[in-house]
This record gives sequence, C-alpha cells and structure tokens, in this order.
Amino acid sequence: MKTTVQRVSAEQLSPESFVTEYVATNTPVILQGALPPEWAPCLSWTPESLLEMAPENHVVHVAPLMEDGRDKWVEQASLWPKSDTQLPGIIHQDLVLAVAASRIDVTVKDFVASLRKQGNWPLLYADGASNLQRSFEFLRSKLPGSPALGKHLLFKRTDLWLGSHTLSTLHFDNYENLFSQLVGEKEFLLCPPGDTPLLADGRLRKAYATWDRSDGSFERKAEGLSDEAVMNYAVYDIENPPEEYAELSAKLRTTVVTVHAGETLYLPFGWWHQVRGRPGPEGLCCSAASFYAPFFVRLQPKSMSFPGPLLPNPKYQELCLKLGLDSDDETPMQNSKK
Repeated sequence: MKTTVQRVSAEQLSPESFVTEYVATNTPVILQGALPPEWAPCLSWTPESLLEMAPENHVVHVAPLMEDGRDKWVEQASLWPKSDTQLPGIIHQDLVLAVAASRIDVTVKDFVASLRKQGNWPLLYADGASNLQRSFEFLRSKLPGSPALGKHLLFKRTDLWLGSHTLSTLHFDNYENLFSQLVGEKEFLLCPPGDTPLLADGRLRKAYATWDRSDGSFERKAEGLSDEAVMNYAVYDIENPPEEYAELSAKLRTTVVTVHAGETLYLPFGWWHQVRGRPGPEGLCCSAASFYAPFFVRLQPKSMSFPGPLLPNPKYQELCLKLGLDSDDETPMQNSKK
C-alpha cells in the first residue's frame, strides 16, 4: 500500500491553512516557493564557497560515514565486545544500532577535501545536532529566520545537513520539520506513524564505531557501546527484511519522494523517513531543517519498549481554539494516519 505526497505552491497557503490542512492532519507535503527570500544565495553554495565563508583554520564537528554513505544500521551485538550492561526497554539483546563513527573535529579545508573525495578522508557529514549554533555558526547569518508558513508553530532551531552521497537509515523524529533543500537533492522513503508497530520492536542500543585516522578503518570498541537505547529506528532493513519481518514489511505504506533544490518538505512529527543525499554538480548536497515543537506528542519513557499513541500537544491548545480545531467531532489525526 502506498501513501501519496502532494507538491503545492506555498503561495496557495497561509500560515493558518498550512496548519489546518497539513500540520493538524499530520500530512507531509512538498512546498514550492516556501524558502525565506534571504536564503536564496545559499542555493548557489559549493564546497569552495564554504571554504571561502569559513574563518581561517576553522574546525567543524562532523560524522565519518561508511563508503556507501550509511550513517547507521542494525547489526548483531556479537560483532562488538561483550557487555553485561542491561538497558531498559530492549527486547532484542542480540542486536545493536551501529553508528558509522563518533563525530570528529576537522578543519573546513579537510571537510571540503572529503566532499571532493580528496586526501585520506572518509565521507564526512555535517548531520544536524544544532550545528548551525555550534561549529557551523559562521553560516548562521546566511540562514536568518525560518519559512513563513511555520509562523504559528513553536520554532526550536534550524540545523544544517552538509555532505555528498549520504544514506540516513529509517527513523522518525519528535519534531515538526520544514526541511529545505538548498543544493543537490534528497530522496525520502516515507512511512506514516501508523506503521510504527510494523517497524519498531523494542529499543535498540546505540553502538558507536571509532574511525582510525592512521589507516582509515572503522573499529568496534567496548567504549563505543553507549547507554543510549532508542526506539525511533527501524529494527530491520526494509529494503532487505529478514525472514521474521518479511510479512510485516509487506504491509508498510511506503512512498518515495525527491526534494529538489529550492523545495521544502514538510515532514510531520512521527513520520518514518530514510534519506538519500545526492550532491549537485560541484559535489555538495546541502539542506536546512527548521524544527518546531511537535503538534502531537506521545509517551515514551525509557522503561517502555514501544512508542505510545499520538496525542494533541497541549502547547498548541490556544492555536487550536483560534483555528477551530477544538471540535468534538473526530479529530483530523483520527481521520488520517492510523
């Protein structure tokens, strides 16, 4: 079964109609013409222009990726040093969520070299994590504000994604996201929140590999076994599901959309997404994600193995009253993404 994602001109929407038609119904949409005008120069960024904008010898915090661009994947815990630590919420003690490597500090010059596939660097990825407020702060003035259609949402921050060929494994986030593609394109494989029972099967322990600068290898070390146990990552590879998950995988309501430079994907809270980055002609793929407090929330304490049901976020109660979304009739959420 497939879901569909429309392409809509931002000129056809107001901040109010955006909330009622898409946010309140938890419905993704690709918006054309939604970028703030001040962001337009970013559409022409290249690896070289990043280097020109950075202070001399500036250091950034980035993630080494595997050769195929993967950042995370599920694998057998037996590949890692034995650990007796028991974390709550984990059902499959024999599995871990492997992370390609802990982030490292490199100069912008070396980061640009990795985009150009020069030197002895692996693929390097600036993958969010408040990086526009931290090591990429020198680009902050280039991305003021946020898309106007998010006016009535509670803005948190904007993060940057800067890389080349990348693959982010299937997961969901606990934010509303206006994801703007600036350079290159991103392909999103999407599944609605209602598919969560088909994808989540307990929490997964995060295990961070270590990238060895001396020989370029990725090593599994005991210190990489973290105390993080997450439930927002799929427990299997949906493109090659193990036999025990094949029946569940066949029921997924997937769709694949490509977000081109200058377009903005509204990615609602709770939607599963796997993302492939494809760089532009100069070797750069760049995105800016504007995050907002979620319109819906769900209970997911550390002791739980599965996410709870989606509930309206009380932070938006006043907005719902203003827009007439407080009706006693069946809610948009009940109508759409079960």
